[in-house]
Amino acid sequence: MGHFNHKSLTFYGVMIGSVLVLFKIVSVYGESSLKAPPNIAGNYLLENENLPDCLKSEKLSLAIAQSGIYLTGRLTTQNQTIKLNGLLDNASSDPASRRSQPFSLVGKTEQLGDCPQPADNASSTIQLQTQFQNKRLVGQMQWSNLKLNFTGTHQNLPDKEESTH
Repeated sequence: MGHFNHKSLTFYGVMIGSVLVLFKIVSVYGESSLKAPPNIAGNYLLENENLPDCLKSEKLSLAIAQSGIYLTGRLTTQNQTIKLNGLLDNASSDPASRRSQPFSLVGKTEQLGDCPQPADNASSTIQLQTQFQNKRLVGQMQWSNLKLNFTGTHQNLPDKEESTH
């Protein structure tokens, strides 16, 4: 055992032990303190029993893509698609409040279904304030002077392989 120096073995043993201890500390911290935001990505059919006449014939759907707390969305009516952007409200790390995760989406559109354009005839902001609860969306949409409450039902779309058969 002339190849091994006692000081070298001690040094490498301490370094390997230190790395293992630091890894354990970081792992425990991450498991207890760092939580991923809930997955809300998907397609939702938006429903409201009291739609204004200009939206009665429309089928409103919302597709949400998610990257962490950042959201993009597409609000689709029968004849148009409106692009939206937003964020999850990640202010609270309390697990109980995360069960009804609030978020908002904002975009611009000159037209919403058959609803009249805003008086200034300019592009108007559309805003959705929503909470995600048990694979359902509950919220409010506002565009121009139109405000409506809605619920969104998660739609299970067929897999790409299933749709080709």
